[in-house]
Amino acid sequence: MAQINKSVLGKVSGALGDVVFRERYGKSYVAIRPTSFIPGTDPESVGRRLKFELSIKFSQVINSEPVLKPIWINVTPAGLSPFNYIMKIDYPYIEVDNVTDLAKIVPGLGFGIRTASVSFTSSEIRLSISPIEQSTRINTDIEKEIQMVSVMFFNDPLDESVEGYYLTNLSSPAQPLSLTEPLEFTSLLYSEQTVYYDKFQNHKAFIVLVTLDADKKPVNYSTTLVV
Repeated sequence: MAQINKSVLGKVSGALGDVVFRERYGKSYVAIRPTSFIPGTDPESVGRRLKFELSIKFSQVINSEPVLKPIWINVTPAGLSPFNYIMKIDYPYIEVDNVTDLAKIVPGLGFGIRTASVSFTSSEIRLSISPIEQSTRINTDIEKEIQMVSVMFFNDPLDESVEGYYLTNLSSPAQPLSLTEPLEFTSLLYSEQTVYYDKFQNHKAFIVLVTLDADKKPVNYSTTLVV
């Protein structure tokens, strides 16, 4: 696109033949008018669009979670939005109709957890862990509570009334943080989530534990558990 420094035509906007005139912030620009774009219908083109669409929806769910979004804001490079950064990180781990186990709902590695038991049913996600013990990443003078946050992905529908997959997020109530005692977390699925659970054959949950300060702001997070 070229910029017009002096215009003998006054203010010009719109198309003239194959040329398009635009005004932005008081400056005039001229560009070649784009030809009509017809998306490819070959399997490779369709697959790219479906992967891109699933990447967008997965990133939107993470970005809409109030506990996860501030974590991503803190690491997003200048010039990018948290949503765009999430999508950039996770795009390699998205398939046409699947979110692989390598996808991330938090950036990088978190503190380690030892799972005692975990279950994921149509009514709840339940996680029990052994004591976290002392971690150089956790400061109990600042981090007062801990919460389980999950992003759920369902695919392979059993019912023709639904699309090919379903994405949603879920959080447990926050509870006091202890590094020396076993901890148990329970998230009850909402009625809509339970309905969709029963309409799909495959169910996957990406689970992290997030520590919170006295103002309920996220501080640290665990490694991701996929069930």
